Amino acid sequence: MGAGGTGSGGGNDTVFICYGICFNSGSIIEVIENGKLVKKTISEIKKGELVQTYNGNSKCLTEVTKITKNEGLFECYEFKCRTNASNTKYISVTGSHIMIVFGKGKDEIKFKKAEQIKVGESFRTSEGILEIIEINKKTMKDCFQLKTEDGTVLANDILVSTLYLEDNENQNKLQKVLESSKIPII
Repeated sequence: MGAGGTGSGGGNDTVFICYGICFNSGSIIEVIENGKLVKKTISEIKKGELVQTYNGNSKCLTEVTKITKNEGLFECYEFKCRTNASNTKYISVTGSHIMIVFGKGKDEIKFKKAEQIKVGESFRTSEGILEIIEINKKTMKDCFQLKTEDGTVLANDILVSTLYLEDNENQNKLQKVLESSKIPII
């Protein structure tokens, strides 16, 4: 999976579309370091580290199997979820990033490309199922592709997939992710 150019100007203003699972370079991931959970930006994550995710209703760890930096300017979608009246959670990913989405009734779980998600759908977080209240299309500098052993990670405390839908090897992992995401609504 790589980046393909889309002209949006000339010279250094070229914006790329990442045809993979790409996160904003500032995405926060919790990892085990010296026996403790610490927060790191995705740009600091290394292959082999244990990162936090969910299995059903419990947080657990999964190993990073691949991390790749893509340099340049990339189209992305920034999702905003409200946790309460004064707190919000954000995540920015490229349009082709596969997200784990809960439907408007919060009982339907499916995979969707970020570019297909609508306001009113929801993401899983440590605070429960949170509704997406705003989506903005932006440009980000540099992005990172991350893959994990179980196919998920908590990025900015939002459960997301690290698998490609088009990759036949991932079909069993995708099904397991959906099955383990069927959790009680908090």
